[in-house]
Amino acid sequence: MVDLEGDELCAFISLAFDRMLAKAVLLGSRVSDRPKFDGANSVFALVVHCVGVTEWWLGHVVAGQPSHRDRSAEFTSSGTVADLQAVVAQFRSTLPKLVDQAVHTPVPESAYLESAIMKDRVWPWTTASICLHVVEELFQHAGHVDITADLLARQS
Repeated sequence: MVDLEGDELCAFISLAFDRMLAKAVLLGSRVSDRPKFDGANSVFALVVHCVGVTEWWLGHVVAGQPSHRDRSAEFTSSGTVADLQAVVAQFRSTLPKLVDQAVHTPVPESAYLESAIMKDRVWPWTTASICLHVVEELFQHAGHVDITADLLARQS
């Protein structure tokens, strides 16, 4: 068995957010623009969604904290690069506590894991698996941010 190290998890989560924020900075005033495709998201919305993903999985599912997440609102959020940097800075201030709770909670607390829609997951419901899932989601969305930024650059 491999022990989950909080510093390593924080480092990978931070790396994903660093990548996404770097693209946001390059986009500048276009950070809330959406590519001209049905259902496309802005870089701003994707990064806000990633904050929600991390807080929900680590805080709610693993640690059992109440969740007031509005997933739909994540995808309609918008603002400036400075606004986005502030959102991520606030999130980063809570990240060490989220990660510390995760590495000290070997069995996820949330009853959400018992719901019918979650029974079809192919990976085990351990805290370590959920942490890996968070990293998976963040880097998947970091790729979406890359693609979105590239599309916006071509649609100028």
